[in-house]
Amino acid sequence: RLGQNARQLLNEYGSSMIQNLKFRDVWYFIGQKKIEGFSTFEQISYAKPDSGWPNSLQLFACVPLKLQGTKVRPDPMAYRNDQRREFCAKYEGYVDFCDIGHIDDLIKPVSLVYSNFKGHKIFSTPIVIIPGINHNAVVNTFQTIIMQCGLNPKMVLVCWDEKFQEYSELAELFGFQNRSLTSSTKYTDVMMKAIDMAWNVFPDSDHIIFIEEELLLSPDFLFFMAQSMPILEQDSSLLAISAWNYNGYETTSENSSLLYRVEDFPSLGFMLKKEVYKKYMQGKLDACCNKRIWDGWHIQNISEGEVIIPDVSRVYRQPFLTATNDEDYVKTLFHQPRATNLEQKVKLFNVNSLGKNEYEMEILKLLRNSEPLTEAFFQECLKNSATQTRFQFPKQRQFYSVYYAQENAADFTVLTILTKCFGLSMHDKRKPNGLHKGLLR
Repeated sequence: RLGQNARQLLNEYGSSMIQNLKFRDVWYFIGQKKIEGFSTFEQISYAKPDSGWPNSLQLFACVPLKLQGTKVRPDPMAYRNDQRREFCAKYEGYVDFCDIGHIDDLIKPVSLVYSNFKGHKIFSTPIVIIPGINHNAVVNTFQTIIMQCGLNPKMVLVCWDEKFQEYSELAELFGFQNRSLTSSTKYTDVMMKAIDMAWNVFPDSDHIIFIEEELLLSPDFLFFMAQSMPILEQDSSLLAISAWNYNGYETTSENSSLLYRVEDFPSLGFMLKKEVYKKYMQGKLDACCNKRIWDGWHIQNISEGEVIIPDVSRVYRQPFLTATNDEDYVKTLFHQPRATNLEQKVKLFNVNSLGKNEYEMEILKLLRNSEPLTEAFFQECLKNSATQTRFQFPKQRQFYSVYYAQENAADFTVLTILTKCFGLSMHDKRKPNGLHKGLLR
């Protein structure tokens, strides 16, 4: 075993890496007494996490009689992430995260590359992660969050069920804050506790972003939220910004720059107003928000409150595997190929038209410029018991409209049938998702 005195002596001879040398590591060093600074003839290769031998090192060099040291410590070719190694030795089942090829990868946030967003309020907006029981999915969520340009890890809070202590240590590896929650048997209970906890930890925040279980964030998730934040602040009728489009399938969504107003309460990944939480949710979460997203949240006393959603989602929900009462419906909802943005920087073009009055004008304009489709257009689809059909549109128009009949304002029987012709997943016994005053875009 190499003692501390020996390490100190080698450091005086110009070693910058001797303090990192551990059992079975491979190291070479050429130093010199009274060298000024650090030797440039040094490298280290670390042993594998299972005590396996490290990669070999080779050096072919002409060594001068008088070594010229460098004042700056040379960067080693290899980096040893001891904290991550300790975590992986303690906990099993983290397949990719603890893989030998990745275990020493450095975990650090990505620098901001958009100079015009430097100092933006979004980077001081808390992000609250509410993990489930799938620990590999938790890692995937953490990794797509740490990769957000300009992220401040200290503004990320992980709220974990007390049964999963390892999530605390995992959060620390990423530099995130974390808090434990009293144990629950249902994920919805964990989520309600996390929402309350979030505003206890960040009482002065005007908005908080919530990330549900098993999500992957798009590369421009924070950029999307930053562009959407002004209209959320300006329009009192808006409750939140959601990063997920319920109807956003590969066959139905393709415009990453487009946003909608919808009546559904936010889900999966969303930015919520503090005033909405304080006025309508605090102390009432068990009444309004005790269901999963496909069942919907229903807040009383908000008759015209709406949410902004993207045409192309900014979060991807990994396929749902847990058994539910609506298992077939949930599988259809999450197992169809979904459209999720993969671009780094997408500029949203219709943010200013999302105000309450401006959006109505925008809708009227779209309807005036649209080509109405008649009942005959859907005959083939309806003959096949309303299954998705590849339509041949009658004219080359940018917009098309379909008018449907209702017995009353709550009757969506015809609409539910028609949506299946476009490949949308609507529950036969529930109100369709993604509506704005009965209109579906």
